[in-house]
Parts: sequence; C-alpha cells; structure tokens
Amino acid sequence: MEAREVLIGQFEHTIDAKGRINFPAKFREDMGDRFILTKGLDNCIAVYSLEEWGRWEEKLRSLPDSKSRQLKRFFFASATDVEPDKQGRILIPAVLREYAGLEKDVVVIGASDRAEIWDAGRWAADNEDLTSDQMAELTYQVTYNDGGLWSLYTQSRESGFSGRPTLLRHGDTWDLTSGYPVPLSAFFPRRSGWKRRLMEAAEAEIQRQETAGISRYHEGVRRLLRRHFNPQNFYLTAEGLSFFYPMYAIAPAMEGIPVFTLPYGQGGPALPARDA
Repeated sequence: MEAREVLIGQFEHTIDAKGRINFPAKFREDMGDRFILTKGLDNCIAVYSLEEWGRWEEKLRSLPDSKSRQLKRFFFASATDVEPDKQGRILIPAVLREYAGLEKDVVVIGASDRAEIWDAGRWAADNEDLTSDQMAELTYQVTYNDGGLWSLYTQSRESGFSGRPTLLRHGDTWDLTSGYPVPLSAFFPRRSGWKRRLMEAAEAEIQRQETAGISRYHEGVRRLLRRHFNPQNFYLTAEGLSFFYPMYAIAPAMEGIPVFTLPYGQGGPALPARDA
C-alpha cells in the first residue's frame, strides 16, 4: 500500500487584492495539482488533497444522517475545488475568506492529513498561551521506530481549577506504510481477551509495588483500573506494550502517571506481521 504524506511545517504568505495566496510548494508537491478547500474548525480553512478528501467524505457519509446532518452541511456546503496557477497561487472564495477572517497576512500550516489556512493574527492569538509556560511544559518522546511502526507519547503539565498541577499524556502509534494509526487491539489475536490480559498485568504489578512498599494506589484500585481504562492510552517500547492511566485516576499525585508494560510474546502482545 502506498504511504500517505504527512503534512508538516508553517509558512507565512499575503493575500492579494483578488483573494489569492501563494500555496507552499512543499504542500503542492505532496498534495497534487488540485485541492479541496472547505471550512475548518476554529475558524480556519481546511485544505485537502483529492485523495484525502475522498477518505473524509467517506467517513462523513458513513455516519447516520440523523446525527451528522449539520456536520455534513458544514463541510460540504462550503467545499470548493481549486487548482494552483502557474505561479503556485490559489484563489480563496470570498465566503471562506470571510469565515476565516482573512484580510492580508495569513499562515499556512501542515496538520498531518491536511493543510490549514489561518489569519496570521488569529493564529498568533490562539497560540499565545503556548509561547511561555505551557510550551516549556510540553514534551514528547519517541518510544518505538522500527519495522514501519512509529510510536510516541506527548505530555504536558497544566494547572486545574484547584491550582494543583496535572500531567496529561497522549499516546500515538502509526503504521508509516498506510499512514493510519494502529489500535491497541491490533497487537493481540482476535477474541483473545486482551483487555482482561492487560488488567491482570496491571493488578499483578500493583500488588508487587505495594508489597515492596515502593508505590501507593487508591483503595479499590481493581475497580478503578476497569473504570478508567482507555484503549487509546498506550504506546510501544523496545521491551513491550506500555499502557497508562490519567494522573489521579488510580493513584495519588505522588505516583504521577501510572504506566504498566506488558512484554511481547508469551501470551502478551505481538507486533503485527509486516509484508515482505
């Protein structure tokens, strides 16, 4: 299967009197000769390649109309097909320029499966909070990169309404060949009871830590393990599959983010077979 391009980067441009901007050459190379422009979230303009728009359209069409009618109208009604001219410029329709508040200076960014066009002032304002304290507290760690699988986690430190600091962690695992994220269930045989296997591993590790006096967990932790389990909270390491729980969910703040690692093989997770 052909690998999907991941769009990254930030570029600053200016809209001319006719509503045209010079679309970044790097994105044109990755996205092809024609794009779809439509309303994006947070008052930006989303830019999709024809291939990626087809995937997005298929996802929207698969949703029950009773639950997605407004969502479909939002994206489809404003969508338009554009093609860069010989100078690499694209014309942004007035309705989209008005929606995004575009006047002169714009920022074009890569957002993984699409590009986004922002008013420069709005982009700066939306990211202002990340330029000091939060940026200093935002970290990421690539934990696995082998055989076409790429896994990492991002972590940030925030203060809640009570003023107490909270660590937030998010895990991602991608198949670089297909360009799609890999779900937790893919690392276990079908109907293998993988969730039960993870719970058992966590319970055994908690018992070991508490017996050794090296960690403390909330009372009724076995019930809390099941209540707060999220199959998206995992990442791969060289040693095995690590899954984690939100801070405070199953243990006091002093324990941070509880992480449990299940080694590969021997009834545990297995890396998906790769095509030769």
